[in-house]
Amino acid sequence: MIRFHDLVVHNFALYPEAHLHFSTDPQHPLTVIRGENECGKTTLMRAFLWVLYGEQGLPEIKGVLHPIRPVWADDEPVRTSVELRFEARSSKGSSNYKLIRKATTSARNGRVSYSDEEVKLYYRNVGDGSWDTADSQMLDVLMRRFFRPELRDFFFIDADKAVQFVGGPEGAHDDTVMRTMTTQAINNLLGLDSLQRSIERLEQRQSGFIRQAGRDSGNTDQVELAAKLEKLQQQKEQANLQLKSLQEQHAAIEKELNEYEAKRQKDILHITEASGINEQISKAQDRLRLEQERRASLIGSLSSFVDCDSRLNAFLMLPAIESVIATLEPMQKQGLIPPTELTLLPRLVRDGKCVCGISFDEHPERKNAVQKRLRDSEGYLESAQFLDEVLNSAQRLGNQALGRGGRPWTEDVDECLSLLGEIDRDMSDIISELDILKARASETFQGLDAAAFAERERHSAELRRLQSTSAEKMLFAENVVKATATELRSVSEKLRVLQAGQKRSKDLRDKAEVSEDLQIILTTALHAVESEQVNELSEAMNRIFRDVIGATAESNFSEVGVQAIPSIMGSKMTYELFAKDGKKNKPLALANGASRRALAVSFVLALAETTVSSVPFVADSLLHAFSGGVLRRMVSYLVDGKRVGQPIIFGHTHDLLDDDIRKVLSNAAGRTYTVTSQSHVGGDVVRAAPNRQNARQTVVCDCGINEYCDICEHVTYAGDSRFVRRSERSRID
Repeated sequence: MIRFHDLVVHNFALYPEAHLHFSTDPQHPLTVIRGENECGKTTLMRAFLWVLYGEQGLPEIKGVLHPIRPVWADDEPVRTSVELRFEARSSKGSSNYKLIRKATTSARNGRVSYSDEEVKLYYRNVGDGSWDTADSQMLDVLMRRFFRPELRDFFFIDADKAVQFVGGPEGAHDDTVMRTMTTQAINNLLGLDSLQRSIERLEQRQSGFIRQAGRDSGNTDQVELAAKLEKLQQQKEQANLQLKSLQEQHAAIEKELNEYEAKRQKDILHITEASGINEQISKAQDRLRLEQERRASLIGSLSSFVDCDSRLNAFLMLPAIESVIATLEPMQKQGLIPPTELTLLPRLVRDGKCVCGISFDEHPERKNAVQKRLRDSEGYLESAQFLDEVLNSAQRLGNQALGRGGRPWTEDVDECLSLLGEIDRDMSDIISELDILKARASETFQGLDAAAFAERERHSAELRRLQSTSAEKMLFAENVVKATATELRSVSEKLRVLQAGQKRSKDLRDKAEVSEDLQIILTTALHAVESEQVNELSEAMNRIFRDVIGATAESNFSEVGVQAIPSIMGSKMTYELFAKDGKKNKPLALANGASRRALAVSFVLALAETTVSSVPFVADSLLHAFSGGVLRRMVSYLVDGKRVGQPIIFGHTHDLLDDDIRKVLSNAAGRTYTVTSQSHVGGDVVRAAPNRQNARQTVVCDCGINEYCDICEHVTYAGDSRFVRRSERSRID
């Protein structure tokens, strides 16, 4: 079991100097390294990789001349060093080591040369505590035992890249990548490759012992059988080499086929999308035609309002009409038009009485006055009737203009104009929509090269044919290997029978039998691991996915895990991740980005838990992919001390500030660090660190998860109640 103690870097990428101590307290096992984006968290991960694995362990970084060269360096040579101190524990005790790697980088004409690499391992002398230099053999043993290069991406996890275990990111799924990565991780972490290699070596040794015993016997039959056995062993080795070559060819064909299938699916998506766009264009054009028809109808209505609608004349004459009405209505109210006297006065003359009841016979002067008034009224009767008709016509036209008793002309016109405005806006929107759809259709068809699509179809068909042929060849080669192995065992048995009772070959035969017994033991162990421990791994992954990630309900996965798949890739097992929706397998290619990250992290954690990993669990961006309850359960899982021995977590500041998460992390953390990039001075960072040596650098302080100091303060921290200045923390606590 390994426990990291210290990491010391000098002139490494963003870091002039940095010294980090990792928590080894069983009660507080967690080390948290936090920072904002692009502040140097991932750079520290690279320091781990470089000190352990050298230049070949470093990833390529776009836009960076070399992953270890200081960013502030000009053309001068710079000596970089990283020191990792760790403790190796076993049942016999513990030993302390420090591994130091140094190298020089120089820049010239935009290219960096890497030279003078020096790697040294030291161990602490138990007697006086001094450091003694270890030999290269001890370094090789430690690396093979604890830090195998093929597992570096598992020991030092970038959660954003862990989706390779699920076949890559959303939209670029590749089953070959998933199976290769998953099988490699399982074989190495469960020791299946080591067991298989040991079985093969024992088989070779057994065959060698038997052949030697046959040659030494002096018996002609035994010598012939020994020669045949040796020839069969050579045939088997050649058959194994041929099978391995065929497997590599088959894997290459599958990889190329997957790439072409991905392009083909993209072409099909283009065609499908174009078809959908064309349908949308057709519908939009239909809507445009309907709006154009409505507009033409409204234009016709508006034209009729102008051409032959009497209300228009009334509206235009309204001031004159109102003047006529104002003049004649008072006369109508006075009884002048029409003259009401022409109905009253004749009746008074006929009755011989005035309206006041006086008799005309008694007052002839009154009768004369009424008769005179009657003669005067009859004189302007025609004019009064004409004016009455004029008044009625004016009132009628006024009503038409103002809408009394019906819709006014202006209201109909306004409504028509309003509807025309709405139709014009709708037509404008539809035309804009059509322009966008036509542009999308044009882009879609431009992205689809019909000739290239046909060529990909042809090449994909050829690759599928080659894949089938390659599979048949592999199956044949595997049968040859099995048949040769069977014949090899048969000849070995015949040779053992002939050798029985011969003292001279007894020791060799004993060794051969021991080799065979060990083969049986290791083969049994291999099958047990393949069946039992892989099942245990699958169950652990499902439990973590369900209980820790808590993603089942969201992703509609009823069960996830690891399964062996029928393989024509030789006798070795091939593994893949699976997910079920009910009782049916759900293709992982359909999983969304969140579900893919959840599956990948579940697999990684299950491997660490099942294998009881002997190295610290160092993870970058592990918490960034999750939030809320998922994030809280993840943190609790990492720090409970039951399954992850020494978690070292790199995280973005704001991934750690939830109250519950901050409490769990603070209680579990024995060490916390904050990394701050001084390149942000004048922007997010309030001030340059007082001890900075270069303008472009990252500095480290030991601020807690929600603390800040004069080195790491950002402009938003002081106004955020979740942050506390370290000088104030002691007073608050």
